[in-house]
Amino acid sequence: MTRVLVSLDADLASSIALRYACQLAGLAGMELQPIHVEEAGSKGSPPGSGWVRKTWEAALLEAGRDEIVRLIDAERDCCHGRLLPPKLCMGHREEEILRELESGDYDLFVEGTLYRFTAADFSAKLRSRLYRYSPCPIVLVRNLVEIEKVALLLGDGISHRPLVEQYCRLLGEVPLSLDLFYYQPRHPLFGRDALHDPQPVLENAARDLAKEGVKLGRREVLSDSPERAAETLRSYGLVLAGISRQHRKGAVAKLLGLSPAPCLLVILH
Repeated sequence: MTRVLVSLDADLASSIALRYACQLAGLAGMELQPIHVEEAGSKGSPPGSGWVRKTWEAALLEAGRDEIVRLIDAERDCCHGRLLPPKLCMGHREEEILRELESGDYDLFVEGTLYRFTAADFSAKLRSRLYRYSPCPIVLVRNLVEIEKVALLLGDGISHRPLVEQYCRLLGEVPLSLDLFYYQPRHPLFGRDALHDPQPVLENAARDLAKEGVKLGRREVLSDSPERAAETLRSYGLVLAGISRQHRKGAVAKLLGLSPAPCLLVILH
């Protein structure tokens, strides 16, 4: 069974992420493990050390547990997968989540963030230690939408094979509508002809998907501005894309930063 770690805080973004993860679990038979990291600095300066500090941290964790349990209980009826009791810990959020991902052998990490019509928040996440070193793909949920159709997004310099492999491993058995896109914005001086030819990449990706028995819908090159291309992806329940160190500031990253659709990021090391 696919194991999924879901980051939760007592906020709207986490509520949306949990409901979306439950929808995903219902489609693909996943096991959901919620995790909440209580960061001491967010609740004021920790007192001293020893017994006093331990008592203070224990009280924070207990209060955090109550909030997270209430959030989970509110969404439990929406979850058709296996929803495990939450894990709670004290420390730095990114470090604790990374430690859990590495030790827990998870197949997917899910977290929520509210859509703000700007690419700045997304760019910051791509630069974070959590995203750079995650051992598994990451689903970033910005809106609660029905997962009825999926877009697989390619771009210059991004290999299609890891994306095809992850799609088939996570969702290959689910009867979803899958469309294939290659994003290559038109060069302001030379036009698209001066860049890589996307057609061979699209054909190879389509062939590999067909070998896995995946039925493909649209196969299209997007050449609009990031803003207009993001509108094309707005109606998708999930956008699957690859991100590597050298492409964190590339065209695909800019497009994803502006798209309100949930995205599944395959971290290409």
